[in-house]
Formats: sequence, C-alpha cells, structure tokens
Amino acid sequence: MTHKTGNAASPPTNCSADKAGSAAYTGDVARLAALLWADPSLLSATDSVAGRTVLHWAVAGAQLAAVKYIIGRWNGDVLLAIKD
Repeated sequence: MTHKTGNAASPPTNCSADKAGSAAYTGDVARLAALLWADPSLLSATDSVAGRTVLHWAVAGAQLAAVKYIIGRWNGDVLLAIKD
C-alpha cells in the first residue's frame, strides 16, 4: 500500500496503528476487531505518516461497516482530545 500525505490513498502499514488503519480503510472489520480487542489503545493511536486514527481511515475508505463497528462497539472511547 502506498500513502501520500494529504489524501486518502491508503494508510501506511509499518506499526500496529498502521495495520489497524489499513484494516479500517479496506473494511476488514474482522481484522480490525481482532487488533482493537488485542490493544484498545489503537483506537486513539495515529498512523506513522498522516497522524490519522482508525476512524479517520474507515471514513476515508468509505467503509460504513467499519465506521459502524468503531462507533457502535467502542463509542465514547473513539472521542479524542484535539491536539494543537
């Protein structure tokens, strides 16, 4: 997968946050669920290039099932503090 900063081409896949972003972007809800259950901190983790969360990648990939899973299962845990 390639990534170009500033667009939603696809997430990088270098670390766990990147792998979760990739699963969200492609709509692989089973893989996303496994990653998040193993490490719930991935909900607020950002990828290594664009600083996007799994929810950002699910939306960028137009993956409604992944968005519903993230919000429906993890609801309040998805809310992030805005960084300056």
